[in-house]
Amino acid sequence: MTAYPTDRRPGLPMPGPESHAYPDADFPADPYPGAVPPFSFVHLDEQSHPLTFDVCWRTAGAELDLWLAGHGAPPLAARIPLLSYGSNRNPSKITWLRRALGLAGPVVVLRARTQGLAAVWASGFRARDGQRTSVLGAAPGASEQHAVWMATPDQVAVLDRCEGRGDRYRLARLGAGAVHTDDGPSEAWVYIDHRVDPGPPRPGYLERIVDGAMHHGLPHRWIEFLRRWDPAHWPMRVNKSGSPAPQSLTELLANPGVIEESSLRSRFGFLAIHGGGLEQMTDVIAERAADAAGASVYALRHPDHYPHHPVHFR
Repeated sequence: MTAYPTDRRPGLPMPGPESHAYPDADFPADPYPGAVPPFSFVHLDEQSHPLTFDVCWRTAGAELDLWLAGHGAPPLAARIPLLSYGSNRNPSKITWLRRALGLAGPVVVLRARTQGLAAVWASGFRARDGQRTSVLGAAPGASEQHAVWMATPDQVAVLDRCEGRGDRYRLARLGAGAVHTDDGPSEAWVYIDHRVDPGPPRPGYLERIVDGAMHHGLPHRWIEFLRRWDPAHWPMRVNKSGSPAPQSLTELLANPGVIEESSLRSRFGFLAIHGGGLEQMTDVIAERAADAAGASVYALRHPDHYPHHPVHFR
């Protein structure tokens, strides 16, 4: 895993109690995950209104709950905390959610500090534009800056559609690490990519991992270890799918001339799958060694002049 670039656009001041609203243009969405305000904010009408906290959250000096009520929106207590570690904390992405998926009402986004968690590059790509996305992982000792959406139930429904809940992501209570905003710890929910696809890394993924390792100064031997995962250097099995030879043990045993014999005597044993007419005497040697050692034995006896030599079976 390697961390990806996070957080703010340079040159933006931390807000004061009378700070003006910032347009989406100050926070472009590309490249992923997009530029993120260096402050908590409430988003409406393509603008981010900075939030500050003393005894309560405020925007431009007004209590946030009163400001929300003035816009016909639920207070913070009626909202659901969702940890955002990718593009959903980007104001331009929020406007995209409004236009593309019907997101409505003020969106409250609180800066958050996570402990024991890290956002890392995912193996998959974003469906709408092909950019590589992020996924959250447990990382003891890590501390990162992310955000917590205080979302209404209707806004959660929009995010479910955006994140592909039930397909690409699932929504779960955070089971590791900790999340803190300016008003204290947050029992946040989080979208987690639960898919695990075994096999070689996608094109470009390993290069990004190695680049991140070099950027963060990992030891040379670690970087060389990562490079060895390049699929171009993997030994390749010959594809024999077009061969008449059996492709599995089940297919081999379906041959009426192949005899299977086994004897269970102990947890240790001898295996001879090339016996009979294929590699003569290998089955006999295995059986005699097993008898002498009191061990188990499994043998396959092939008919004379059997034309196929099994190498790997699953």
